Amino acid sequence: MVIRPVQLQDAMAIQSLLSVLGYPLELESIELKLQQLLIDTRAAQWVVCVEDQVSGFISLYLIPQLGVLGDFASINFLAIDPRQQRLGLGTKLLHHAEAYVQEQRCDRMILHCDQSRLLAHTFYSKYGFIESPKYFRKKL
Repeated sequence: MVIRPVQLQDAMAIQSLLSVLGYPLELESIELKLQQLLIDTRAAQWVVCVEDQVSGFISLYLIPQLGVLGDFASINFLAIDPRQQRLGLGTKLLHHAEAYVQEQRCDRMILHCDQSRLLAHTFYSKYGFIESPKYFRKKL
């Protein structure tokens, strides 16, 4: 098992993982987003590989906060191939991301997880995430 930074060549594997989560984007769209993220110094993405095959990925974004000392990191996606789940890959990616964001002087991590993803809720709770009861969004 190896964790490494995402590369543009990972787009097809990431497309498959996002599709499992319910985000069926075209490969071209994922490649464009990856190109943007790979040059953005506030974005970070890693894949976890088992036997040279991408088995999962995590994508996050660092967000400075004006009114408090510490900044926070938002986990945008964490996905593991369903055939590879419950092997500790998500845990390893999460711990890798936590170490990175602490190096970046973040003192909090946030994420949005749909209410239907009960197993994911259990996973995040196990690692110290607590539910925040209000979340507002507006489609533009």
